[in-house]
This record gives sequence, structure tokens and C-alpha cells, in this order.
Amino acid sequence: MTANRSSNMKRTKRARTGIYVAGSRDRTQFPLAGVDDGMPGVYRSTIAEAALGNSGVGIVVSNSQGTITLVNAPAKQLSQMDPEGKALSAAPSIWGEMSNIKGRRVLVAQWPCMKALRGKTTVSTTCHLVRRDGSSCDVLFGACPIRGAESQIIGTLSSLTDITDHKQKECMLREEAVLSERDRIAADIHDTVVQGLNAIVLQLEAAEEEIIESPEQARQRLRRVREIARESLADARRSMWTLCQESLDNEDPATALALLTQKLFQGKPVKLQLSLAKDTRALPAKMRIELLRIGKEALSNILKHARATRVTVELACLDRELRLSVMDDGRGFVSESLPSSHGGFGLFGMRRRAERLGGRLVVESRPERGTKVVAHLPLPIHLARQCA
Repeated sequence: MTANRSSNMKRTKRARTGIYVAGSRDRTQFPLAGVDDGMPGVYRSTIAEAALGNSGVGIVVSNSQGTITLVNAPAKQLSQMDPEGKALSAAPSIWGEMSNIKGRRVLVAQWPCMKALRGKTTVSTTCHLVRRDGSSCDVLFGACPIRGAESQIIGTLSSLTDITDHKQKECMLREEAVLSERDRIAADIHDTVVQGLNAIVLQLEAAEEEIIESPEQARQRLRRVREIARESLADARRSMWTLCQESLDNEDPATALALLTQKLFQGKPVKLQLSLAKDTRALPAKMRIELLRIGKEALSNILKHARATRVTVELACLDRELRLSVMDDGRGFVSESLPSSHGGFGLFGMRRRAERLGGRLVVESRPERGTKVVAHLPLPIHLARQCA
């Protein structure tokens, strides 16, 4: 009886033996693998292996000596080999040479898995791996030490997530944004500076022909040339200012929108009406930036196309959302004819910005009756309660 009780207690004690993951607040046992009392280290667990095999994240486990004891399928796929039994110090020959996001080579001692052996946790770091065959991939690499019941390091747990496709898509979107911005700048230069210079050339050519036979008419043309040159210079300065207005991103949105509106329409025969909510500085940085970009695009459209005499800009917190309205009394257009996926006047770009914030953009316009652009953006919970 005593022997059986002793044996049961021993089995119970062994069953409860487990590992602790660094950073766990409640020090809960992490049943990734068992610990063999006779030979310290982390070894296979059938349950853990089955669970990790269904994971989309590469998992690598090592013992306290840095020998790899468990690797799931995604991690093997990244390494293009079976690294079990190899040392973590041989990681570059297994997964490839590592470089950080700045393109600088990372020494093996600074790999997250090696730092975990020294008791340091790496939550997640983006890196680039170049294999021996020349192929490469981008991964999110994290690692932490595995601790025993007495907090001693008995192994490491590393995670590798292949984000190559994500990075490629991100790069493509960035390139598309750059090309779109280049097109916008080119169109802006064409509509302002190029057309102004073309008008100046035509006026000067006409004045040259009239200067002998009709000197007074030639002088009138020269005065017109001076006016066009001043207008073109003002347009060029306005375009340069809008390109450099990123400094407003850190400003209170109400203040930034007011300054942006006044700068864009400075010297124009347009009456401005501003009704802007105060104390919107608490908005998240991303929301402030996208809000300002939507406002800038809507105002630029009015300046370029609307021929308006009155412009109204409103910013308000209503029904737990932030609402930006930009209205004009210009020539308008048939809004129903614009497709939702794209369309002129930068409407698609404004819609995309609103949707990125979980909101929507509503455009109402009628020929010769003006245009109204309204961005409905949901507020963060803590700010929505203030507006409720």
C-alpha cells in the first residue's frame, strides 16, 4: 500500500511538472513539452506537436543547451530542412542570414532565439532572411525563455511568421500611393503653372505684333501679362504650401482645417464660413491625419473645379461620430454617374481614407447647384461617450 501510494505520488508529481513562459503574470504552466527529471531539457510532447502542427506560425523549441528539440511544419518550411537536433547557434545555416529593417546584418548572438537563452524576451521583430540558395523571406521573429518551477531557464520558445506576401502587398500599395500622388501633383502643375505660362506666352506674342501699330493695345496686353504672372505665382505658392502642409498633422484638426482653408482661398473671391468643433486634439494621430487629408482633397477640388463663390466647412461631434462637411455653391456635377470604385475629383481616395477609419464618405451634387462632401468617422469609445 505504501509503495503504491509512493508510486502514485511520484506519477502525480511528474504529471504536474511543466514549464513556465517568461512574462506570464500568473506563472501558469505552459504545457508545450514535459521536463525529464533525469535529463534536464525540453523534449517532445505528442499533444503539443499535434497542436503546433495545425498552427500557421513557425514554432521552434530548444533545451537549455540551445539544442533544437521541437520544430513544427511551418518552421521547417521556412528553413527548407529539418533542423531538429541542431544548435540554435547554427541558425544562419538553417534559416539564412538575417538583416534588420534597415538592411544591416544581425549577428547570430543577437537573434531572438539566442537572446532567449540568456533570459531575454523578444516580443516581435521584423527581419529579412536570405537563404543559401539565394531565396529570401520576411518574417516576424519572437522568442522567450522557458522557465521551470524554480524559474531556471530550461529551454526557449521561438515563433517565426512568414509575412513576405504581406510586405509585398504593402510595397505595392505604397508604390500605387506614390504614383497617384505624382499624378495629382502633375495635374496640379498643369492646371496652374503651365496654363499660366502658356497664357503669358500668348499675350507676349500678341503684344509683340501690336507694339508698333497699336502701342496702347500692346501696353494693355503687357499689363494683362503682369496680372497673369502674379496669379500664376500665387497658384505656385499655394501648391507648394499644400504639398508642405504635413506639419499641420500634429495640430488640432479644427485649427489645421481653418488654416488650410484660409491659405487655399487666399486672394480668391470666395466667402468662407467655418464652423469647427474645438478640443479635437485628443483624436488618435491616424484619425487626425486622414481627416486633414480628406478636408484638403475636398477643398482642392473646389478650388480647381467648382468656380464657387461660397465655401462652408463644418467639423462636429454628433451621434458618437466625427462629421466633416465641405460644401460649395459651385457648378457641381451629376453625382449619380460616378462609380463607387473610382471616379474623378479624388473622390475614390477620400472614400478609401474614410473606410480605413471604419467610416464612410457621402457625396451630394447637382449641376449648377453646388457640391456637399460629408465624411462620417466613428469616434473611439472614450471620445464617443463625451459626444453622446
